[in-house]
This record gives sequence, C-alpha cells and structure tokens, in this order.
Amino acid sequence: MTSMSTPQVFMFMRSNHKPFYHTGETRKSIAPKPCPKDDFPPRAVPYSGCPNPRNPIRCPRSDMHMSEQANEFPGDPDKSNDGSEVFGQQIKHRQLSARVPESISRGTFSSGAVVLTGGTEFVIDFMVRLSRPYQVAARVIVPHAAMPHLINALRDNIAKHENSFGKIEPLPQPNPNTTRPTIQEVYDDLKLPDEILSGAYANACMIGHTASEFAFDFVTNFFPRSAVSSRIYLSSRQAPQLLKGLEHAAKQLNQRRTTQQDKDHRAKMDGQADPTDPRPNPDDESPSNRGDSDLMY
Repeated sequence: MTSMSTPQVFMFMRSNHKPFYHTGETRKSIAPKPCPKDDFPPRAVPYSGCPNPRNPIRCPRSDMHMSEQANEFPGDPDKSNDGSEVFGQQIKHRQLSARVPESISRGTFSSGAVVLTGGTEFVIDFMVRLSRPYQVAARVIVPHAAMPHLINALRDNIAKHENSFGKIEPLPQPNPNTTRPTIQEVYDDLKLPDEILSGAYANACMIGHTASEFAFDFVTNFFPRSAVSSRIYLSSRQAPQLLKGLEHAAKQLNQRRTTQQDKDHRAKMDGQADPTDPRPNPDDESPSNRGDSDLMY
C-alpha cells in the first residue's frame, strides 16, 4: 500500500527561549545552533530522528512501498499576539523501510477479523477463536482515506499468491439454517484486553505471503521515521474472506456518504437546514453518527 505523507513542520521562536519543532503529532525540544540576529527567518537545524534504527524492514514486499508527496508551504513568518513567530517549511518524508519495535517483531496470529466502521476510521479487530476464552488478539485503526490502498494491496497480494501457488481453497460455507450471531453477541463472547482497547493506528501497510500464510505489517508513516505499529499473521484461506469484508465496509461507507450528500442537497434546496452546520443531528444515520460492522471468521 502506498501512503503519501509530507508533514509541515513549524518552528516557534520566543525571546530568551530556545526554538522547538512541532509536527502536529509530537513535540521534541532540540537545541539548534543560534542564528545571527540579522539572519531571519532562522535556519532550521534538521532533526534526524533515530540515528541508529534497529531491525528495519527493507521492504521485501515488492508491491508495497511508501513514497513522498511534494507540497509547497509558505515560508513567511506569521507573528501572533504574544510575540512568537511561526513559519512553515517543506519537509520531504520518503520512507522505503519501517522500524520494527522489539515488542511488535514477533507478531500476532489471527483466525478471523471483525471490521467496524466509524465516523473517521475503520476498526479491524483480529480475533483468535481456537480455544476458550475467545479473544481479540489485536486491534488496528485505519483511517477512511487509507482503506482503498489497503484493499488494493491485499487484492494484488492474493493475485500473486494464486499465480505462484494456485487458487486459494475457499473456507467452508456456514450452514444456511444456522442463525448468525449479532455483533453484540460476538463481543459478549470475546475477551478484549484493556491494553488493546485503543488499538494501534496505521495509515500504511506492507503485505507479504508464503504458501500458507499472509503477513500484514501495519505502519505509521510519520516524520521523521516510519514504524510498524502492529504485525498480524493470517492463514492464506482467511485472506480472501478478509478482502471481502474490507471491500464491503468501504462500499457501505461510500453508499452512506452518497445518501447523506443527497440528503444535504435536498435540505439546502428546500431551505430546511444548513448542510455546513457542524452540529450533528442525533437522528441522523450518517457515518459520523453510526457504525457498521462486517464479521469474518
């Protein structure tokens, strides 16, 4: 999956204070060399991130890489009321590898997944349903904008797997006379540990496979260093089922967005409501006020 990221870095200057960088995600104090008084705007000292990253992934999966997107940011300073000055600077962030933390490197095996659709992101709960108690082994948070890339990457990997090892045998179909459990009933039967309630965020993914397994490295593609936030192993027979679930969730989201846009347009034409009003309607079933789910196991 290709993820493009060109963060804007701001440097704040205040009298008698050392400058610091703020990327919008984290804040790190640094001590750059002082700039001459007649040299303005100040020259930013680059922050190199991890000088000695351990256990990097050299992107062994040919279909997955992360690239950069060049954007122009204004460089003129903007003076605020308290006297501090802010200016923007273009940062080129291109990562063809991702750091793997020691706690993530072993990965987590999953026998199925639940896909939940929220207002701004998808929640993928990877489950283990081999022995009691059933539990959620890992939770991954994927923003709506990144889901199409994940779907395309998984579809491409499945096609390459079948070209190399033959068609993947489908999973047995459930008994049509059996009533499928509701999502609430499924979660009532699952153990969800507190440490994974908030999940692991990912806006990129690297996918690889063997004859019998697929490996998913979910990545946070941020400046100054991309890193793997969750590593999941899934059997090859589960991969097509996961693809169907992701495609269905994305399709349902697009349909609801289209329905909501039509509804807002009709309301605007009738003069009944202002579609730009940010206040949500409690009775509205738009993606920001409701959730959806797809169950695969």
